[in-house]
Amino acid sequence: MIGFFILPKTCKPLFLGLFRRISTSGPPWSVIFFGSDNFALSSLQMLHKELKTGEHIKSLSVVCAYMKCPVAQYSLKNKINIIPWKPQKNQLQGADVGFVVSFGHLIPQSIISSFPLGMVNVHASLLPRWRGAAPIIHTVLNAETETGVTLMKIRPHRFDCGEIIGSSKLKIGPQEDAETLTRRLANLGSAELQSCLKSLTERLGQAKPQTETGVSYAPKVDASMSCCKWAEMTASQLHRRHLALHHVFPLHADWHGQTVKFLECAPMEKTSSSAPGFVDFSKKHRHLEVTCNKQSVLTVNQLKLSGKKVMSAMDFVNGFLKKVPVDLWKFGNGECG
Repeated sequence: MIGFFILPKTCKPLFLGLFRRISTSGPPWSVIFFGSDNFALSSLQMLHKELKTGEHIKSLSVVCAYMKCPVAQYSLKNKINIIPWKPQKNQLQGADVGFVVSFGHLIPQSIISSFPLGMVNVHASLLPRWRGAAPIIHTVLNAETETGVTLMKIRPHRFDCGEIIGSSKLKIGPQEDAETLTRRLANLGSAELQSCLKSLTERLGQAKPQTETGVSYAPKVDASMSCCKWAEMTASQLHRRHLALHHVFPLHADWHGQTVKFLECAPMEKTSSSAPGFVDFSKKHRHLEVTCNKQSVLTVNQLKLSGKKVMSAMDFVNGFLKKVPVDLWKFGNGECG
Protein backbone atom coordinates (compact mmCIF):
# COMPACT_ATOMS: atom_id res chain seq x y z
CA MET A 1 0.00 0.00 0.00
CA ILE A 2 1.33 3.41 -0.95
CA GLY A 3 0.78 6.28 1.47
CA PHE A 4 0.26 9.91 0.47
CA PHE A 5 0.81 13.06 2.48
CA ILE A 6 0.38 16.79 1.92
CA LEU A 7 3.39 19.05 2.39
CA PRO A 8 2.96 22.23 4.44
CA LYS A 9 3.33 25.34 2.26
CA THR A 10 6.56 26.33 4.00
CA CYS A 11 8.16 23.02 3.02
CA LYS A 12 7.22 23.06 -0.64
CA PRO A 13 10.03 25.32 -1.94
CA LEU A 14 12.65 23.20 -0.15
CA PHE A 15 11.16 19.94 -1.37
CA LEU A 16 10.80 21.18 -4.93
CA GLY A 17 14.37 22.48 -4.87
CA LEU A 18 15.64 19.07 -3.77
CA PHE A 19 13.51 17.38 -6.42
CA ARG A 20 14.90 19.64 -9.12
CA ARG A 21 18.48 18.97 -8.07
CA ILE A 22 18.10 15.19 -8.07
CA SER A 23 16.11 15.24 -11.32
CA THR A 24 19.07 16.47 -13.39
CA SER A 25 20.56 14.02 -15.82
CA GLY A 26 24.27 14.82 -15.64
CA PRO A 27 27.07 15.10 -15.82
CA PRO A 28 27.35 15.09 -18.74
CA TRP A 29 24.79 17.89 -18.92
CA SER A 30 22.17 19.01 -21.38
CA VAL A 31 23.01 22.69 -21.99
CA ILE A 32 21.15 25.57 -23.58
CA PHE A 33 23.31 28.58 -24.46
CA PHE A 34 21.93 32.13 -24.68
CA GLY A 35 24.19 34.56 -26.59
CA SER A 36 24.61 36.92 -29.51
CA ASP A 37 27.92 38.65 -30.26
CA ASN A 38 31.60 37.78 -30.66
CA PHE A 39 32.17 37.99 -26.92
CA ALA A 40 29.62 35.20 -26.50
CA LEU A 41 30.98 33.24 -29.46
CA SER A 42 34.19 32.35 -27.63
CA SER A 43 32.20 30.56 -24.90
CA LEU A 44 29.97 28.82 -27.44
CA GLN A 45 32.98 27.48 -29.32
CA MET A 46 34.34 26.07 -26.06
CA LEU A 47 31.00 24.40 -25.26
CA HIS A 48 30.85 22.97 -28.77
CA LYS A 49 34.29 21.37 -28.28
CA GLU A 50 33.14 19.99 -24.92
CA LEU A 51 30.08 18.51 -26.63
CA LYS A 52 32.33 16.62 -29.04
CA THR A 53 34.25 15.00 -26.16
CA GLY A 54 31.01 14.05 -24.37
CA GLU A 55 32.66 14.26 -20.96
CA HIS A 56 30.79 17.25 -19.55
CA ILE A 57 28.09 18.01 -22.16
CA LYS A 58 25.79 15.56 -23.91
CA SER A 59 23.53 18.00 -25.78
CA LEU A 60 23.79 21.66 -26.79
CA SER A 61 21.19 24.08 -28.12
CA VAL A 62 21.40 27.84 -28.65
CA VAL A 63 18.88 30.63 -28.04
CA CYS A 64 19.35 33.73 -30.23
CA ALA A 65 17.31 36.90 -30.48
CA TYR A 66 18.16 37.38 -34.17
CA MET A 67 19.69 35.19 -36.84
CA LYS A 68 22.40 37.51 -38.18
CA CYS A 69 24.43 37.54 -34.98
CA PRO A 70 27.78 35.66 -34.76
CA VAL A 71 26.36 33.05 -32.36
CA ALA A 72 23.51 32.16 -34.72
CA GLN A 73 25.79 32.07 -37.76
CA TYR A 74 28.24 29.75 -36.00
CA SER A 75 25.36 27.52 -34.89
CA LEU A 76 23.97 27.29 -38.41
CA LYS A 77 27.37 26.44 -39.85
CA ASN A 78 27.99 23.74 -37.23
CA LYS A 79 24.42 22.39 -37.20
CA ILE A 80 23.73 23.31 -33.58
CA ASN A 81 20.04 23.45 -32.77
CA ILE A 82 18.76 27.05 -32.63
CA ILE A 83 15.77 28.06 -30.51
CA PRO A 84 14.24 31.49 -31.29
CA TRP A 85 13.82 34.00 -28.49
CA LYS A 86 11.55 33.73 -26.44
CA PRO A 87 11.52 29.95 -26.13
CA GLN A 88 8.44 28.01 -25.13
CA LYS A 89 8.65 25.81 -22.05
CA ASN A 90 8.51 22.60 -24.10
CA GLN A 91 11.57 23.78 -26.11
CA LEU A 92 13.61 23.80 -22.89
CA GLN A 93 12.38 20.44 -21.66
CA GLY A 94 15.15 18.04 -20.68
CA ALA A 95 17.85 20.72 -20.33
CA ASP A 96 19.82 20.82 -17.08
CA VAL A 97 21.35 24.28 -17.14
CA GLY A 98 21.33 27.50 -19.12
CA PHE A 99 24.51 29.50 -19.83
CA VAL A 100 24.11 33.18 -20.73
CA VAL A 101 26.87 35.27 -22.30
CA SER A 102 26.30 38.77 -23.70
CA PHE A 103 22.67 38.05 -24.53
CA GLY A 104 21.18 41.49 -23.92
CA HIS A 105 17.70 40.47 -22.77
CA LEU A 106 16.25 40.22 -19.29
CA ILE A 107 15.34 36.56 -18.78
CA PRO A 108 12.00 35.95 -17.00
CA GLN A 109 11.48 33.65 -14.04
CA SER A 110 9.46 31.22 -16.17
CA ILE A 111 12.56 30.45 -18.25
CA ILE A 112 15.02 30.44 -15.34
CA SER A 113 12.88 27.96 -13.42
CA SER A 114 12.81 25.61 -16.42
CA PHE A 115 16.39 24.58 -15.69
CA PRO A 116 16.94 22.24 -12.71
CA LEU A 117 20.37 23.80 -12.10
CA GLY A 118 19.25 27.32 -12.95
CA MET A 119 21.15 29.67 -15.24
CA VAL A 120 24.72 30.98 -15.14
CA ASN A 121 25.86 34.27 -16.66
CA VAL A 122 29.38 35.25 -17.79
CA HIS A 123 29.79 39.00 -17.15
CA ALA A 124 32.76 41.06 -18.40
CA SER A 125 33.73 42.78 -15.15
CA LEU A 126 34.59 42.01 -11.55
CA LEU A 127 31.16 42.37 -10.01
CA PRO A 128 29.68 44.33 -8.36
CA ARG A 129 31.77 46.83 -10.34
CA TRP A 130 30.31 47.77 -13.70
CA ARG A 131 26.91 46.16 -13.63
CA GLY A 132 25.12 46.83 -16.89
CA ALA A 133 25.28 46.63 -20.66
CA ALA A 134 28.72 48.13 -21.44
CA PRO A 135 31.21 47.08 -18.73
CA ILE A 136 34.27 46.89 -21.00
CA ILE A 137 33.73 50.34 -22.51
CA HIS A 138 33.31 51.94 -19.07
CA THR A 139 36.36 50.10 -17.76
CA VAL A 140 38.54 51.58 -20.53
CA LEU A 141 36.82 54.97 -20.31
CA ASN A 142 37.85 55.19 -16.67
CA ALA A 143 41.46 54.14 -17.39
CA GLU A 144 41.30 51.20 -15.00
CA THR A 145 44.33 48.95 -14.68
CA GLU A 146 42.59 45.69 -13.76
CA THR A 147 39.38 43.94 -14.72
CA GLY A 148 38.14 40.41 -15.25
CA VAL A 149 35.10 38.19 -15.65
CA THR A 150 32.50 37.03 -13.17
CA LEU A 151 30.28 33.95 -13.30
CA MET A 152 27.02 34.39 -11.42
CA LYS A 153 23.63 32.84 -11.02
CA ILE A 154 20.91 34.63 -12.93
CA ARG A 155 18.13 36.15 -10.88
CA PRO A 156 14.82 37.36 -12.39
CA HIS A 157 13.90 41.01 -12.94
CA ARG A 158 17.43 42.46 -12.38
CA PHE A 159 20.66 42.51 -14.37
CA ASP A 160 23.99 41.41 -12.86
CA CYS A 161 22.93 41.00 -9.23
CA GLY A 162 23.06 37.20 -8.79
CA GLU A 163 25.27 35.17 -6.47
CA ILE A 164 28.87 34.77 -7.65
CA ILE A 165 30.17 31.28 -8.44
CA GLY A 166 33.54 32.23 -9.91
CA SER A 167 35.75 35.03 -11.22
CA SER A 168 39.11 35.62 -12.87
CA LYS A 169 41.24 38.76 -13.20
CA LEU A 170 43.57 40.29 -15.78
CA LYS A 171 45.69 43.44 -16.08
CA ILE A 172 44.87 46.15 -18.62
CA GLY A 173 47.61 47.79 -20.69
CA PRO A 174 47.85 51.60 -20.42
CA GLN A 175 47.01 52.05 -24.13
CA GLU A 176 44.76 49.02 -24.51
CA ASP A 177 41.52 49.73 -26.32
CA ALA A 178 38.09 48.22 -25.66
CA GLU A 179 38.19 46.13 -28.82
CA THR A 180 41.40 44.34 -27.79
CA LEU A 181 40.25 44.01 -24.18
CA THR A 182 36.97 42.47 -25.37
CA ARG A 183 38.82 39.68 -27.15
CA ARG A 184 40.97 38.97 -24.11
CA LEU A 185 37.99 38.95 -21.75
CA ALA A 186 36.02 36.71 -24.12
CA ASN A 187 38.80 34.13 -23.91
CA LEU A 188 39.06 34.54 -20.14
CA GLY A 189 35.29 34.14 -19.76
CA SER A 190 35.32 31.02 -21.90
CA ALA A 191 38.12 29.51 -19.77
CA GLU A 192 36.33 30.34 -16.51
CA LEU A 193 33.08 28.85 -17.81
CA GLN A 194 34.92 25.68 -18.84
CA SER A 195 36.44 25.43 -15.36
CA CYS A 196 32.98 25.88 -13.84
CA LEU A 197 31.52 23.22 -16.13
CA LYS A 198 33.92 20.62 -14.74
CA SER A 199 32.60 21.09 -11.20
CA LEU A 200 29.22 22.64 -11.87
CA THR A 201 27.15 21.39 -8.94
CA GLU A 202 29.94 22.14 -6.46
CA ARG A 203 30.36 25.68 -7.81
CA LEU A 204 26.63 26.32 -7.64
CA GLY A 205 26.52 25.03 -4.10
CA GLN A 206 29.28 27.43 -3.05
CA ALA A 207 27.73 30.58 -4.59
CA LYS A 208 28.19 33.77 -2.58
CA PRO A 209 26.03 36.93 -2.61
CA GLN A 210 27.55 40.04 -4.14
CA THR A 211 28.72 42.72 -1.77
CA GLU A 212 27.01 46.10 -2.03
CA THR A 213 30.35 47.84 -1.51
CA GLY A 214 31.96 49.20 -4.66
CA VAL A 215 28.88 48.93 -6.87
CA SER A 216 29.10 50.89 -10.12
CA TYR A 217 27.04 50.88 -13.30
CA ALA A 218 27.88 50.63 -17.00
CA PRO A 219 24.88 51.85 -19.02
CA LYS A 220 24.62 51.65 -22.79
CA VAL A 221 26.66 54.17 -24.75
CA ASP A 222 25.71 56.19 -27.81
CA ALA A 223 27.37 58.36 -30.46
CA SER A 224 27.06 61.53 -28.37
CA MET A 225 29.81 60.21 -26.09
CA SER A 226 32.31 60.34 -28.96
CA CYS A 227 31.67 63.97 -29.89
CA CYS A 228 34.79 66.15 -29.67
CA LYS A 229 34.05 69.06 -27.34
CA TRP A 230 37.35 70.80 -27.92
CA ALA A 231 36.93 73.54 -25.33
CA GLU A 232 35.78 71.12 -22.60
CA MET A 233 38.04 68.08 -23.04
CA THR A 234 41.80 67.72 -22.94
CA ALA A 235 43.65 65.72 -25.57
CA SER A 236 44.16 62.91 -23.04
CA GLN A 237 40.43 62.80 -22.25
CA LEU A 238 39.53 62.63 -25.93
CA HIS A 239 42.09 59.90 -26.53
CA ARG A 240 40.65 57.91 -23.63
CA ARG A 241 37.25 58.12 -25.35
CA HIS A 242 38.88 57.00 -28.58
CA LEU A 243 40.30 53.91 -26.84
CA ALA A 244 36.92 53.08 -25.31
CA LEU A 245 34.61 53.81 -28.23
CA HIS A 246 36.38 53.82 -31.61
CA HIS A 247 35.20 50.31 -32.54
CA VAL A 248 31.55 51.38 -32.24
CA PHE A 249 31.50 55.21 -32.26
CA PRO A 250 34.68 56.89 -33.57
CA LEU A 251 35.49 60.37 -32.29
CA HIS A 252 33.74 62.87 -34.52
CA ALA A 253 33.53 66.60 -35.13
CA ASP A 254 32.41 69.10 -37.77
CA TRP A 255 34.44 70.37 -40.70
CA HIS A 256 32.54 73.27 -42.31
CA GLY A 257 29.22 71.45 -42.33
CA GLN A 258 30.59 67.94 -42.88
CA THR A 259 30.97 65.27 -40.23
CA VAL A 260 34.52 64.07 -39.81
CA LYS A 261 35.54 60.95 -37.89
CA PHE A 262 39.00 60.54 -36.37
CA LEU A 263 40.20 56.97 -36.79
CA GLU A 264 43.78 57.25 -35.49
CA CYS A 265 44.69 59.82 -32.85
CA ALA A 266 46.85 60.35 -29.77
CA PRO A 267 47.66 63.05 -27.21
CA MET A 268 50.88 64.98 -27.78
CA GLU A 269 53.30 66.25 -25.14
CA LYS A 270 53.18 69.88 -26.23
CA THR A 271 50.90 72.88 -25.80
CA SER A 272 49.29 75.14 -28.36
CA SER A 273 48.57 78.85 -28.31
CA SER A 274 45.58 78.45 -30.68
CA ALA A 275 41.93 78.38 -29.65
CA PRO A 276 40.24 75.01 -29.06
CA GLY A 277 39.34 73.24 -32.31
CA PHE A 278 42.00 74.93 -34.45
CA VAL A 279 44.07 72.52 -36.51
CA ASP A 280 47.58 72.66 -37.89
CA PHE A 281 49.69 70.24 -39.92
CA SER A 282 53.13 69.01 -38.87
CA LYS A 283 55.31 68.45 -41.93
CA LYS A 284 57.87 66.69 -39.76
CA HIS A 285 55.45 64.14 -38.32
CA ARG A 286 52.91 64.28 -41.19
CA HIS A 287 49.95 64.47 -38.83
CA LEU A 288 47.27 66.99 -37.86
CA GLU A 289 47.52 68.76 -34.52
CA VAL A 290 44.22 69.91 -32.99
CA THR A 291 44.09 72.25 -29.99
CA CYS A 292 41.99 71.02 -27.08
CA ASN A 293 41.12 72.18 -23.56
CA LYS A 294 44.03 73.55 -21.47
CA GLN A 295 46.05 74.14 -24.66
CA SER A 296 46.64 70.37 -24.97
CA VAL A 297 47.13 68.90 -28.45
CA LEU A 298 45.53 65.88 -30.10
CA THR A 299 47.35 64.43 -33.10
CA VAL A 300 45.34 62.85 -35.93
CA ASN A 301 46.89 60.43 -38.45
CA GLN A 302 43.79 59.03 -40.14
CA LEU A 303 40.28 60.40 -40.61
CA LYS A 304 37.14 60.10 -42.70
CA LEU A 305 34.61 62.64 -43.91
CA SER A 306 31.02 61.65 -44.64
CA GLY A 307 30.74 60.06 -48.06
CA LYS A 308 34.52 59.97 -48.54
CA LYS A 309 37.12 57.23 -48.26
CA VAL A 310 39.41 56.91 -45.26
CA MET A 311 42.28 59.36 -45.70
CA SER A 312 45.65 60.21 -44.19
CA ALA A 313 46.40 63.55 -42.57
CA MET A 314 48.28 64.58 -45.74
CA ASP A 315 45.29 63.67 -47.90
CA PHE A 316 43.10 65.88 -45.71
CA VAL A 317 45.54 68.77 -45.97
CA ASN A 318 45.69 68.60 -49.77
CA GLY A 319 42.01 67.91 -50.31
CA PHE A 320 40.40 70.13 -47.69
CA LEU A 321 42.64 72.17 -45.39
CA LYS A 322 44.45 74.08 -48.15
CA LYS A 323 41.15 75.01 -49.81
CA VAL A 324 40.07 77.36 -46.99
CA PRO A 325 41.81 80.40 -45.46
CA VAL A 326 44.14 79.64 -42.53
CA ASP A 327 41.86 81.48 -40.08
CA LEU A 328 39.16 78.89 -40.91
CA TRP A 329 41.34 75.87 -40.14
CA LYS A 330 39.05 74.83 -37.32
CA PHE A 331 36.96 71.80 -36.39
CA GLY A 332 33.59 72.42 -34.80
CA ASN A 333 32.02 70.27 -32.11
CA GLY A 334 29.63 68.60 -34.49
CA GLU A 335 26.34 67.08 -33.35
CA CYS A 336 27.13 66.61 -29.69
CA GLY A 337 23.55 66.28 -28.53
